Amino acid sequence: MYSKSGEQQLFNTMMYIESDLQQLCNGKMYIESDLRQLCNGKIYIESDLRQLCNGKMYIESDLRQLCNGKMYGESDLRQLCNEKMYIESDLRQLCNGKMYGNSDLRQLCNGNVVGCKYNCIRSIIQK
Repeated sequence: MYSKSGEQQLFNTMMYIESDLQQLCNGKMYIESDLRQLCNGKIYIESDLRQLCNGKMYIESDLRQLCNGKMYGESDLRQLCNEKMYIESDLRQLCNGKMYGNSDLRQLCNGNVVGCKYNCIRSIIQK
């Protein structure tokens, strides 16, 4: 025999206090803060929930820097081009998938590196 309040607290042949009933989830007991933080059967701290992405845990800065399932530093994201990594100066110097030094870019003509603009123009005319 249970008192009226005891009957309200009887659940699944176990006794819970009323606050416990509110916190019961999937047969396990969680404190109220845990219920808010429960995700896909796992317990995460509140900050972790914000940082959870595709089943993996990332720190907050990592989430901003995550690209195509790979992790890049913040500076790397700005410098990422076509799945290859270039340093910032390299990005400025990248032309048609090949790397040229700063001076080489100015001297590049039709896929060939030449000494100066004059030679570049002359090689085009000769073609």
